[in-house]
Parts: sequence; structure tokens; C-alpha cells
Amino acid sequence: MRRDLCSNLSLPVLVRACIALGASASTSLAQESSPASDPLSNASASEMEFGPQDLPGQNPGTRERSPDEFKSADVRPDAPVTPAAPEDREWFGGAKFWTWGHMLGDVAGGRSFLEDKGLSLASSFTLDWSSVYSGGRRNVASTRHLFDFNATADLEKLMKLPGATVYADFYSGSMRGGSRDVGDLQGISGLDTGRAVTQLAQLWFEQ
Repeated sequence: MRRDLCSNLSLPVLVRACIALGASASTSLAQESSPASDPLSNASASEMEFGPQDLPGQNPGTRERSPDEFKSADVRPDAPVTPAAPEDREWFGGAKFWTWGHMLGDVAGGRSFLEDKGLSLASSFTLDWSSVYSGGRRNVASTRHLFDFNATADLEKLMKLPGATVYADFYSGSMRGGSRDVGDLQGISGLDTGRAVTQLAQLWFEQ
């Protein structure tokens, strides 16, 4: 009967069916010869009969561990974890100059020290240069500049005040030429304020 069944099947199914039938027969013989079979032997026979677990269309066999544990079996909980390498400091001898987030970098560790304490400082300097070569009101060159300095204080770090922040922004700019040389109405520079100005532009507290 087994020979007729195998001869009517294609090659891939033939191998699988014969192995399954052979495993069933060997399991039956083992049970007849041993009235009290070993649970481990039964488990091995079950794996031989049903093949690999978690295949599409098959019911998974009994297990002592969940599928998620099988997926992470190669990860030992007691294995040492390699700590991430610290980032290079933005200073000479550390990160490359062109990768710095600030032109002056972390000067002697002062910037990172203040930020750890809750105080962040930032500044910028912008210079515009323009020249009227032809037309306009005056054929001259002129410059405009703006220096900006701001500070942010994290009062939660500084004073244990939860969620509190103080921000202050100061800037100073001078104005020469620009639209007055061109004679336009739209303006040619974002720094064109029409006059020299030095002031505390923003000061606020939030929590």
C-alpha cells in the first residue's frame, strides 16, 4: 500500500510522504517494543513526523519556549554589552573643524560644562556688502552688520524649577548705504533697519 502511494506522487512529494510514513512506522514499532516510552523520544519522533515548526499551513507542535524566545535564542542575557563610543568633542584634537556645530567649538570644554549645568549660549555675526556700479542714486559700496547674542537658562537644572526656561536675546547692528544708495522701495538686505540699533530684543520666561 505504501509502495503504491509513493509511486503515484511526484518526486518532491514522494520524498516527503515516504519519510513521513517511515517515521510513523518507526514510531509505532518503538511504542510496541517499549510500553513506557521516554517523553524525550516521543518529542523527537513528533518533530520527525511533522518536520520544522511554524511552516505555513501547519500547526506548531508543543514547546517549552515561545516563538519569540526562539528568535532571540542567540542573544544571551548575561552577554557583555559594549558601550557606545563617546562623540568627539568639538575642539582641536577632537572632531574635525568642518563638522563643528559652532565656529568656536567647545572652547576648553566650557560650552559642554555650561550646558550640563543648564545654560546654553549662542551668538552670530552677519556682514552684508553691496555696491552700486551703475544707475541708482550713488555709485558707492557699503556694508551692514548685525551681531546677535542669546542665552537660554534651563531653570530645572539650575534651580530645580520643573519645566521652567528663561530666554534673552541681544543684538547690535549698524546701517550704511544699501537701499539709500540704490533708491529702491523693496530693500536689498535683510539687515536694513534704516538706522543703527543696539537693544535687548527678547526676554521671556516660560513654564
